[in-house]
Amino acid sequence: MRKSLKPIEPNDHSTSRSKASPSHYLMEVAEPVGRPSEPLHLIYGSESPLDGKQVLRQLSFARKYKLPVHNLSFLGSRFDDERNESNDDDSGSRADGKLETKAKDESKSFYRSLAKKLKRISSIQELAFSNMPQIGNHELSLLSPFFHHNDTLRSLDLSGLSFSGEGVSSIQELLKNNRNLEVLSLGGNVCLGD
Repeated sequence: MRKSLKPIEPNDHSTSRSKASPSHYLMEVAEPVGRPSEPLHLIYGSESPLDGKQVLRQLSFARKYKLPVHNLSFLGSRFDDERNESNDDDSGSRADGKLETKAKDESKSFYRSLAKKLKRISSIQELAFSNMPQIGNHELSLLSPFFHHNDTLRSLDLSGLSFSGEGVSSIQELLKNNRNLEVLSLGGNVCLGD
């Protein structure tokens, strides 16, 4: 069988496949043969909401077939479940409150799952969560198992988030354990300042 890396359009909850964003890809699984000629660079933009489950499946595919992932970047991205949080209406109903709580729980679960997936990918060299104000101290603490475990990361971009000094403590283990880190960007954090 041949290796097949095929772009799939984002989950826009419609039947139309014409609204694809070039920055959202999901690999369809076909058993790969041999090694890829270049490492994977998974870069997600802000064009449309991401399905966190698709991102996790993509990382599972890379690990399963031992594909090197050198870059994972979320540049102004937001996830499908975060749409519910941004669609505020003043009705104040219990149903809306339950949906918002569920969306927050799913978001936390995503960051925890992402940290587990990243711990298993030893090739990652660049990681960016940039211009994502929904990431604060708690989300960074959920990612801390990856920061503690990783020693290959060369660049970490956490600019434009919403964490404070408490969030910085989550990445201290990375600074202690990783001698390869060359670039650390923390600028533009609302709670941290420049």
